[in-house]
This record gives sequence, structure tokens and C-alpha cells, in this order.
Amino acid sequence: MLSKEKTQTELADEITGLRLKIVQQEEWYKKFSEISSEGIIIHQNLEIKEVNPAACIILGFDRADFIGKNISEFVDQKELEHAATIIRKDENNYELNVRTKSGE
Repeated sequence: MLSKEKTQTELADEITGLRLKIVQQEEWYKKFSEISSEGIIIHQNLEIKEVNPAACIILGFDRADFIGKNISEFVDQKELEHAATIIRKDENNYELNVRTKSGE
């Protein structure tokens, strides 16, 4: 009788394959982000984890100004309520108006 349960080896192989896919997707995203002319800011639970070079240029900040900060520090004050609604919905991709270093 054949069991439908996976062996530990099969599970380990599956997990390894999934981890490889994640790494490949992260590498693809990083390359895409670096060459994009659009500003991209990635946050997790409102903490900025990554920002691409275009966002730094467009907004006038250095990368270090973003990393680890709460994204609300950069969202245009007129958009805070809209931003909170979007973030609560847990949407993956969205656009927000953010302020530049000069306050614009």
C-alpha cells in the first residue's frame, strides 16, 4: 500500500526548492528595482526595509534616511488617512504621494 504522506526527504527537497524560488524572486526584484526610473519604497509593518536609487534621487534623501524609519514619516500629510486605509487593506502594490527632503 502506497502512502500519500511525503517522506522527510521529499519535504526537505520541496522546502529547498521553495527557498530557491524566493531567492531568485528577490534577486529579480532587486535588479528590477535598481534599474527602474520609478521610486520604489518597500516596507514591512510600516518600517521601511528597502528603497531603490530612483526614490532617493527623486525625493532627495539618502538611502540611510529611509531604512528603519516608519513610512508615515515620508507620506504627504494630506495623504495620511488614505495611506492608512490602503495599508490596513494589506494591498501589495500601491502609490502614495510622499514628501521630498525639501518638504514639497
